[in-house]
Amino acid sequence: MLTFGVPQAGMIYRRRPGAYAIILRGDGKILVVRTRYGIELPGGGIEAGEEPPQALAREMMEETGRKMVSCRPFLFARQWFERPEENGFYLKLCTFYWAKVSDALQAPSEEDHTPYWATVDQIVGHTVEEIQSWALAQALKAKPPVLIGQAHKAGACWNSLTR
Repeated sequence: MLTFGVPQAGMIYRRRPGAYAIILRGDGKILVVRTRYGIELPGGGIEAGEEPPQALAREMMEETGRKMVSCRPFLFARQWFERPEENGFYLKLCTFYWAKVSDALQAPSEEDHTPYWATVDQIVGHTVEEIQSWALAQALKAKPPVLIGQAHKAGACWNSLTR
């Protein structure tokens, strides 16, 4: 598995699985979120009892106020990551999804998250985490799938990975 970052010797890292969305609009812009840390793809950590698409749908609503309509897994990678201000040292196990979302239904419930549509040049190389810029660059080299129909609904996309 492709790995980003290098662990610091002597530190204890917690495994943190996460799900992140790559959402392309018809005009080529990408949905991202500005946080207190900087630019990030929508998504985040998977909580106990959640499947990755469920976590992604929850994070999407919390961070963007949008409902995830469908998703399809695209990339897997990991990153050694530190958040000293949270006393956090993580081995992030990231699954990146192509996703389709609704129009905004509500304001984000996470106060420090501002969703917006950005151009590729505004994002690639400018995300908080190197792994997210890499995933986006890979996505832009590939042809995005058409995300319609029951086969790609949020619950079904994880099931197709586990068979």
